[in-house]
Amino acid sequence: MSAVTDVADEFAAARELLGRILQEAPFPVKARDDADFDYLTAREGVPVMFAIRADDNDKPLLLIQAIVLADVPFGPGLYEWVATEGQWNLRFGAAVQTTGDGHGVLTFVQSIDLFTASAQTVVDYVEVILDRAVHKADRLAARFGGETMRSRSSRTKDRG
Repeated sequence: MSAVTDVADEFAAARELLGRILQEAPFPVKARDDADFDYLTAREGVPVMFAIRADDNDKPLLLIQAIVLADVPFGPGLYEWVATEGQWNLRFGAAVQTTGDGHGVLTFVQSIDLFTASAQTVVDYVEVILDRAVHKADRLAARFGGETMRSRSSRTKDRG
């Protein structure tokens, strides 16, 4: 078997394992056939995406990403917060993604080795990232600008 096949098999196994874990999760999850992510859940308007990505050694890693704020104006204060207060441990912290207009998206990201974590650990991490995103969104929006996903979700529901 070639190295490429071995890597593909590892990623397929990781996606299969993630699917089994999320089927048993105590929150609703939708499977996605999307290049950006594999599964989606939400709480109080905060979307959380799940994707299998490669780590620095090309091994599969589960990436859990919650969108906290949209349309955040970028600036030194935001970057400083993300680099310091927004980093809670080696694999859990805040990140910013640009939309190309001086604004972007603030996310909370957790990465997990699925092959060493229990199913309960994965669920617990999702709960932590959701709770942190829901509880910090309003304060972060007041401090840095942008729109919380809860308010964006409410506005979208009101329109339609």
